Amino acid sequence: MGKEKLLFLTFCVEQDFFQSVKEGMDDAAALMGADCVMAGVEELDNPRQIQMLLDARAQGYDGVALNIPCMEGFDRAMKTAASALPIVGFNDDVRGEGDCRMAHVSQRLFPAGQTLGNQAFPYIQQNAHILITMHSDNTAALFARRDGIQQALQSKNVRVSELITCTDPVKSADMIDDMLSKNPDIQAVLA
Repeated sequence: MGKEKLLFLTFCVEQDFFQSVKEGMDDAAALMGADCVMAGVEELDNPRQIQMLLDARAQGYDGVALNIPCMEGFDRAMKTAASALPIVGFNDDVRGEGDCRMAHVSQRLFPAGQTLGNQAFPYIQQNAHILITMHSDNTAALFARRDGIQQALQSKNVRVSELITCTDPVKSADMIDDMLSKNPDIQAVLA
């Protein structure tokens, strides 16, 4: 029997963050005596990422680590794919009816948002205007973190503006700068 062939399938695959993840994946694969490939889509392209998941078994993969941006469309695809190969969820807190992952690595994003909100709490004035940024508008993980931030700051009666940026740090910084220029009353930027 040959080496196990594993697929790490993610969105935003070109982001620098995933280069570090790939290094860890390669180290783990070497320890396991497996071949592991990182693949995915740039930005968010759910239909394409779903198709890649559905094609994984036909391409000879024995298992998939799947970074799930949201359950929309992924629930049925995971159920179909899981009938042929094991799926481990990565970097997600997503749950849905079709959630048939054998395991998952979770950031516990709502509590992470609460922690961020609690850390910012002493510096936020009552009735302050704050900005919460997210790099995508279709990522359940970001919504969970946002909701945790808002829950932690609820007693401050903050007015929240949201800004969907992008995955390019320079463009995102420009978008935030523009938002702050147009809204000089924003007291804090949380992400």
